[in-house]
Amino acid sequence: MHIHQLDSQKHKKFLTQARIDPITGDTLEVGDNIILCAECKSAFHSDSWAYLGNRHCNQTNTLPAIPQSTSLGHFKKRSAEYYSRVNSNFKIHETLQNIVSSRQRLGAILIDLALVWVFQMFFSATISPLLWTYFLLRDFSLTGRSLSLGKNLLGFEVVEEQNENKLTWWQSVLRNSPIGIPKLASVFGVYAYHLSYSFGNSFKVADNLVSAIFTIILIIDIILLFGNNKRVMDRALDLKSIFTTRNEETTH
Repeated sequence: MHIHQLDSQKHKKFLTQARIDPITGDTLEVGDNIILCAECKSAFHSDSWAYLGNRHCNQTNTLPAIPQSTSLGHFKKRSAEYYSRVNSNFKIHETLQNIVSSRQRLGAILIDLALVWVFQMFFSATISPLLWTYFLLRDFSLTGRSLSLGKNLLGFEVVEEQNENKLTWWQSVLRNSPIGIPKLASVFGVYAYHLSYSFGNSFKVADNLVSAIFTIILIIDIILLFGNNKRVMDRALDLKSIFTTRNEETTH
């Protein structure tokens, strides 16, 4: 992927075209970091390119250099026509200021995991079931905000894609199951051994099977997260991450 920072002298001809980012509608200006689709030559802010999943025209190639030719006007028209169809199909109505980055989402997960591990370390391991239950319910909104410490600190939450309703408890459990369910199962596996050795062995087989399935989902989740795309469970449940300040504005 090739990212170019627009320079007033080096890219003078390009800047005279007053190219427009199809996602934000903003004119590309000096100092902007842009990416050009190798197929149609459309120009995007680097954040817009990431929002599209680092691909355009069904491919991921980008131009290694900004064209100096001034005969690129038709690409602006093509881009506008293309995105009028994209907007109607995918309802792209958010500006990039409202897009929660992959780093912010990963940060929230790490904060919540750290909270669980700290309580396990400095308190009793007997509260592990409660801690991993918290992790499963961390996206559930109890008093208008999610239970997630990480998301509250970073100022965003997970809502339904279409109407931006807050998540129910079962949606939160399903969304966080790739990490929460195997951990909770392993905790109950320890209790199962205390009750009965044979029962503990049977439970361990089931626990290993569940862990293997959710580990695969978790690996795919990590790949999608660093690709700035939706996680597996977000796709399955039709969810998205938005900043809480924006959600508050839409309710007034």
